[in-house]
Amino acid sequence: MKYTIQNVANEISSKNIALLMVDLLDILFMIMFLKWKKWALYGLAMNTIVMFIYNLSEGYGFFLSVLGLFGFFIICALLFLKKDGRTGYQNLK
Repeated sequence: MKYTIQNVANEISSKNIALLMVDLLDILFMIMFLKWKKWALYGLAMNTIVMFIYNLSEGYGFFLSVLGLFGFFIICALLFLKKDGRTGYQNLK
């Protein structure tokens, strides 16, 4: 079955509700991360791992599942850039 936005919206299942909750948490963590909260970074890491496991369990394959990790890895790499001797990670509260 090909998934479209209309099909997903019409089909209420526990899988779709769980994905919606993960997406809403991801938005919350990203907003709080932009306010420099350290716990939001850990929340993003948890969501990334959950989605990685979900993608593997849905049969997307290892390569496509790993591609989903790159966004979080880019955020982490940017946090270790230094300005005035302090990294972005050290500036998180």
